[in-house]
Amino acid sequence: MLFLISFIILFTQNSYGQLLPSDSGIYLSSKENLTRLYVDSIGENLRLYNGTQFTTAYKSNLGHPFFEDANPQAGTIFYGGTSYSGTKLLYDIIRDEVICVNKFKNDEIIKLIPSKINWFTLQQHLFVHLLKDSNDTNFPGNGFYEQLYNGNMAVFKKVKKQFFESSKTDEPSKYIQYNYYYIRKKNKYHLIDNRRSLIAVCDDRKADVANFIRKERLNFKKDAATMIVRVIDYYESSKN
Repeated sequence: MLFLISFIILFTQNSYGQLLPSDSGIYLSSKENLTRLYVDSIGENLRLYNGTQFTTAYKSNLGHPFFEDANPQAGTIFYGGTSYSGTKLLYDIIRDEVICVNKFKNDEIIKLIPSKINWFTLQQHLFVHLLKDSNDTNFPGNGFYEQLYNGNMAVFKKVKKQFFESSKTDEPSKYIQYNYYYIRKKNKYHLIDNRRSLIAVCDDRKADVANFIRKERLNFKKDAATMIVRVIDYYESSKN
């Protein structure tokens, strides 16, 4: 058993690197099978569960501080050099922290160490841990961002929530969500908050991009994420 565990550790650490979930299906499947065997072998001693116990209590209000669902969701996380699939996760947006459920210890809630997280997924959403690089300009800050597009340019969505405590007895306190969109182009981050700022990023082909937006009837206020991704995909593909 010791030899088996040692082999699995060596394979998972060396083969995963910092790969995002875009690996080929067969290769990824074989790695996941080995990782699951490794997880089942060492149980609660898994490095994934080496964070601190999550004990923060939130007031009962309208909404919650987590991403989409207040209940743990199945996801995959690249933590401490290894990818773990089928892990129950919560993303605390207010604290920008990732929480996991330790299924080997009575579903204990563990707050993971942010510096050990490269990326994680919740449902169809991929979150990456962005850290400022010395070549970056206008960097919006370290933290977890949803990656919406990744090519020569990249599109990120930063979700934030704020708690508003009501002073009225007949009006409940509530969480309000805010979405911020950024495009990374040649190590410079651009905040995209309207149609004009999106077109401005495509500075060498503004007219073409504006025509594409009109033709496709894209609306920033109705669906900013879809509009940004479609425009950047068009901009990049039409340049090739």
